[in-house]
Amino acid sequence: MFAAYRVVFDGGRTAVDAWQEHLDDLRTIDGTLCTRSLNGGTFTIAQQSLWAIQDMIEETRIPLTCKSYYVLSESNVNDWLGKRQGLRLVDLKIEAASRSLQLAETDFELTGSPDAGQAIQFYRDILTSLRSQQ
Repeated sequence: MFAAYRVVFDGGRTAVDAWQEHLDDLRTIDGTLCTRSLNGGTFTIAQQSLWAIQDMIEETRIPLTCKSYYVLSESNVNDWLGKRQGLRLVDLKIEAASRSLQLAETDFELTGSPDAGQAIQFYRDILTSLRSQQ
């Protein structure tokens, strides 16, 4: 399963579009086939599709505390991607990371949260790396 997932994951924007086609698929799959299943159970293909899109666009090797600044969610992913038709995967990543940085900066200004401070530095580093790939 994970070898096949890696092949799809490396498929770029075409793969994102393919996952997007399954965001309404409520058929269930065994949790052992999912990329984020910690305790087994069952999940929908829609959930796995969202996770795959998040994994491709939003940085997944981040501290757990930074994940609260993710941009994509079940409620907005279709609209977000729809407004960005034709953009390359790297451009989608830059937009998502830029928005995540804004969210972390706002949180830090309002609360002084150390988690937000950590996220700010993390997203700045990610953006530097991504912009070098443009």
